[in-house]
Amino acid sequence: MTGTLLTLVAVTGGVYVAGSLILRTAPLLGASALPYLTDELLLRSFTIFGRFPDFALGTAAGLLFLSGRVEGAWHRRNGRLLATVTAAGAAVLLVAAQAGMVRDEADPMAKWRWDLLVAIASVMLVLALTCRPAPLSRLLSLRPAVYLGRISYALYLIQLGPLGNHLVYRLAPGHQGVHFLVLYLGMSLVAALLFEVVEEPVRETVLALWRKRSLVSPASVETRRRRVLSILLLVGALATQHALWALGSLPPVDEARVRQVLGPDSPDVLRATPQAASVEGRSPRVRLPVSWRRGPIGDLRAPRSLLVFADERPVPFVGTGTATSEAYAYYRHGRAYDLSLQMAVPARVTVVNHAPGVALALTWSRLVEAPVALMAPLLLLGAAGLVSLSRRSEVWTPRASLSVAVALVTSWVVSGIHLQRWAPLVLMLELAGLLGLVLSRRMAAPRASPMALEAQPLGTRPDCG
Repeated sequence: MTGTLLTLVAVTGGVYVAGSLILRTAPLLGASALPYLTDELLLRSFTIFGRFPDFALGTAAGLLFLSGRVEGAWHRRNGRLLATVTAAGAAVLLVAAQAGMVRDEADPMAKWRWDLLVAIASVMLVLALTCRPAPLSRLLSLRPAVYLGRISYALYLIQLGPLGNHLVYRLAPGHQGVHFLVLYLGMSLVAALLFEVVEEPVRETVLALWRKRSLVSPASVETRRRRVLSILLLVGALATQHALWALGSLPPVDEARVRQVLGPDSPDVLRATPQAASVEGRSPRVRLPVSWRRGPIGDLRAPRSLLVFADERPVPFVGTGTATSEAYAYYRHGRAYDLSLQMAVPARVTVVNHAPGVALALTWSRLVEAPVALMAPLLLLGAAGLVSLSRRSEVWTPRASLSVAVALVTSWVVSGIHLQRWAPLVLMLELAGLLGLVLSRRMAAPRASPMALEAQPLGTRPDCG
């Protein structure tokens, strides 16, 4: 084991030296267009030349555990106390590393060097958790904690991507503690969905192919949990189609509806007289409230979505882009404090911060007044029929149901059916088709005939007693 550890240390040093050589030779070889080979921060933070010590520490910890020395330490008289102290020390090191990163925020390379302390503390914590009788190990052995551990890889993959931070942050922007909690819970739900729909089925399929086993287990298809999940996927597809059609059929929002729903003193509504351009060639503008700005700390930006009315007439809002219409509202850049107007100076401008809560209130006020809401009871009746039939018959597997659901929603959107007046008829036909398929599978379920029972050997007949 000592030789293996020395080899890891030597390889770690060699990889670090190789990264230093790449930083010096890549520009000479004409690789200046490859930032991950020429920028030291990117190379150390995102490539093996900077991250190899983390892997080496993890490998060393695994070898140490397999040697039995760690488990032997836990079996001693004060092993449980030693594991608890080790875990507490790891937590202290993690806090210290985080404090160091905050202190060196202005120096990215100095901030990166704290990662090694994070890796060391993580190794200590993982090894401490191998002591099963320790209090922290018993706490993290509870089923909710184990499930969070199972979805942690999916959470790691989406945390900074469009499915994680970006998606959830739009629904709950802010910087208070409750917003961070909502952010974590929302990303955990997305990670759990990806784990159940993508990661776990793919893992089972790969293992089945590797071990040369059948991909379909008839016994598992008959379980109640899988049947209910299949039905929920199909009903969810129908509900999504209905929601897309309902939203596409709503009348546009006018200023009168804004006054009716949000009231005259809403903090999400700004009524102002635009400032004329002080420089020739520039557009008139309106200063937006500071409280409307959203984004991570240190990167506050103007709101993404606005409703703009000039003299009670709607004006298209294009963000930082441009429009083909003669009059539109826009930002000069993403961090702008002013809303610019590409039009003659109006007498009065009304601007609505179209945040998720405001959008939901305006949409709901139109839904309850529109006849499209009458479709909801029919959809619920159809869903109830599917659920009741699923209790008595075999339906598709969850994977097949997911494929059907994705196909229905995709065809609905791509073909533009959700924008047509006759879309409810298509939705009812789909519902009738699904009910018919479930009924046909129920009627086609094989039954053992008396002749078949007579033909069976005595030892294989079912016990009727």
